[in-house]
Amino acid sequence: MIQLLRKRLVGHRYKAGIFLLLSLASAICLILVLARIRYSLSYDYLGLIWNLFLAWIPFLSAFVVYILALRRVAMYVAIPAFALLWLIFFPNAPYILTDFQHLSRGSSPVPLWYDVILLVWFSWTGMLLGIVSLALMQEIIKREFNRAIGWIFVFGVAALSSAGVYVGRFIRLNSWDIFQNPTKAAVNLWDWLSEPTLRSFGFIGLYTVFFVFVYLTIYAIGCPLAVRRTVSFAEAVYSKELTVEGVTARAVADPRDKQTIRNLLEKREIPVLIDPLCAAAVEWDPLVIVDARMLKRAPEPIKHEALLYVGLGPGFTAPIDCQVVIETQRGHTLGRVIREGSSSPDSAQPDGDPRRVLRAPREGILESDARIGDHFEAGQLIAKIGGLGIEAPFAGNLRGLLQGGQIATKGMKIGDLDPRPDPRLWQLVSDKALAIGGAVLEAIVSEPQVRKLSWD
Repeated sequence: MIQLLRKRLVGHRYKAGIFLLLSLASAICLILVLARIRYSLSYDYLGLIWNLFLAWIPFLSAFVVYILALRRVAMYVAIPAFALLWLIFFPNAPYILTDFQHLSRGSSPVPLWYDVILLVWFSWTGMLLGIVSLALMQEIIKREFNRAIGWIFVFGVAALSSAGVYVGRFIRLNSWDIFQNPTKAAVNLWDWLSEPTLRSFGFIGLYTVFFVFVYLTIYAIGCPLAVRRTVSFAEAVYSKELTVEGVTARAVADPRDKQTIRNLLEKREIPVLIDPLCAAAVEWDPLVIVDARMLKRAPEPIKHEALLYVGLGPGFTAPIDCQVVIETQRGHTLGRVIREGSSSPDSAQPDGDPRRVLRAPREGILESDARIGDHFEAGQLIAKIGGLGIEAPFAGNLRGLLQGGQIATKGMKIGDLDPRPDPRLWQLVSDKALAIGGAVLEAIVSEPQVRKLSWD
């Protein structure tokens, strides 16, 4: 029983983690309000607790819908009811942001900075509750229909929720009124809809743009999509540090933290940065940049010019968007240093038995408690995505697997199964990676200016 419970918790640890973090944030919000009441003997901000409670309703409803959506039998019965409940209460999540208007009440025995922090905690917690619930609902829509309809759903909900925020703030109706006094709610809504004001259009429009901007910003923050995580320094983003064949890498929280980065380099350790804007390049002004994003298409240029820019694989053309291209496709040209032209185009086919590559059967969140190196028999379940299982195509050891909780698109590589029992296969850097790394080193040491500034 305990083992089964542990397995369930491990398999859903990322959803549980989100739930616990938001619960902790809500607890902090509650403590802040109670401390304010104790200090000021005033119940001015007590209503924030009620608003936060209302923001939890769509969050919990979205989780219920997400779970029920994995069971087709509930698709036409329970899901519409919970989805409607989610939509009715969803505006309460972004609504808390408008509580900042309480700061205009005037004098208070409580310091202004404390009230600002209190309102930031409440508004941001409410916003995150809404964003997470909307992301879950978007995933369900995309799973049942397609990506375009999923995004249309997001924009539509953003507009409707902004209208709901306006109704709550200015018409003074809340979600409970739909159930407690539906006639009054319908009359007030009709009065507003029949004579909309310029203020309502302005507020709804601006709030919709703001909410969509926040949602897209958080949605765009990705995590490393490394499959062979035991030999990828990108794993340090999750584990904080990782040692591969005697070389240690450590995560650095701030890419502009030059002192920490310098200390790691002096210890012959590799700093791993989350730096999508390449801010570290501006800080350090490196002689060489190796673009290993492996996008397999023409990459967006990094906004920094280095003495030598090396591009790996398809998508790069020397000397147009880099000085050197490294061939990454297996064959006689693997590891070639190309100074004019492009590498071989993406074949879209894996090396060896194509069955070894595990791919997502649909778009969704990867759920698995498997570990790299685990042995699986043919037909044994390895992971799930959107309720669909991914089974071992043959007996073998798991050579690589994406971190659980990652959002995978349909057909995306999420794992690698190897029929050979040799444990070194998932503990050592591959021959292909070594060939590519050697080619990068060749490109660097063969560049006279780089060699002169680095060693001479």
